[in-house]
Amino acid sequence: MIRRILWVLVALSVSVAAAASEPQEDLPRFSDSVQVIDDGPILFPVDFDRKVLVRFPVGELDIIAGDVAEVRTDLRVRCKKLSEALCTKYRSKLRLEARDRDGQVEVRLVGLPRWKLRKLNLDGEVTFPRWAPLDVRMGIGDIDIYAGEKDLNVRMGIGDLTVRVPEAQVGTVRAATRIGDASIRGANRAIGKRRMLIGASVDWSEGTGPMNIALGLRIGDASVVLE
Repeated sequence: MIRRILWVLVALSVSVAAAASEPQEDLPRFSDSVQVIDDGPILFPVDFDRKVLVRFPVGELDIIAGDVAEVRTDLRVRCKKLSEALCTKYRSKLRLEARDRDGQVEVRLVGLPRWKLRKLNLDGEVTFPRWAPLDVRMGIGDIDIYAGEKDLNVRMGIGDLTVRVPEAQVGTVRAATRIGDASIRGANRAIGKRRMLIGASVDWSEGTGPMNIALGLRIGDASVVLE
C-alpha cells in the first residue's frame, strides 16, 4: 500500500523512471570549472577528511565509496517525448558541477528548473573517497549508496533509499520515514523494521565502528544493509 501511494505521488510530481526502449543519448556538457576528459566523467580532488555534499533534485543516483582521492561524477540523460531540437536545448543546459564550497566538496545538478527536469530521465553515478564524510540531499527518485568509513547523512523527499555498508565500520544507525517503511538488516538477520503509515523509524547503536548513519525520508522506504 505504501509503495502504491509513493509512486502515485511521484507520478503526479515528476517522472523519474528510465524508458528502456529509448535510445541512449550522448552525455551532456559538463561545467568548465572541473576537469573534463573527452565526454567522460568529471573529476574533482578531495583533500583528506573533507566532507562531500551531493545535491541531486530528481532521478536515479548511485553513490559509491572507492579507493580514490577525488570525486568522480557521471551523468546519463535521456529525453522523454521531446522533439530533437528541444531535447538538444535541454541537454545543452544541464550539467553536473563539482566545486569547493565552505571547506567541503559540493556536487550538484544545475542548469534546468525542476518542471523541465520532469521531461528527462536522469541517471547519475558519484564515486567518492571512502575516508570522506558524506552528506546527500535529494528531492524525488531512488538512491543506492555503497558507504565508506566516515559518517553518512541523507535527507530525501520521495523515493526509495538503500545504504549498504560493512557492519564492522558502523557504530550507530538511525533511519526514519514520515510515510513508509524503515529497516536495518544484518548478515542473515533482521535488526529492526518499522512498517507504519505515519512516522516509521528504527535505531541501532550496538556497533563497534566509528561511523554514524542518519537517514531521513519523507515518503518511501529507507533501508540499511550491514554486510
